[in-house]
Order: sequence, then structure tokens, then C-alpha cells
Amino acid sequence: MHRFSVPHWGAKVMGYREWMKEVDHIIASKTGGLTSDDLADGPSRDRYDSGYSPSEYADELLQQDGFPEECDY
Repeated sequence: MHRFSVPHWGAKVMGYREWMKEVDHIIASKTGGLTSDDLADGPSRDRYDSGYSPSEYADELLQQDGFPEECDY
């Protein structure tokens, strides 16, 4: 996992809100409609500032709540 001073993934630079929308989209696609609001709270701003990709953070939240590592419902 690479860390950047300005969070970006590939050629895309996104703000925190857009990043969280992408996290929610990933979670919803893997769980059949849940979002980060349905899971235990996590350090989203810290992860964003540290350069986590939306996918990395979504997977962290899902694993924290006991979902299998590769869940797709």
C-alpha cells in the first residue's frame, strides 16, 4: 500500500466526501446494499489522509464487522 501526501488512486484525485461515496458503493456492491453507516465506525478520515484507496478501507470495514475477506452477496 502506497501513501501519498494528497490522496489519489491512479490518475484520479478525490476529496473526502467523494472517497466515502466510493467506499459506500464498494460496500453496497459486496453486501447487497449495506453502506458504511450500517457497519461499525472506523477511522475513515485517518485512512483517507493516510492514502488508503476506497477499496482498501471498504475491505477493512467489512472484515472488522466479520464479513469474509472476499464477500460478494
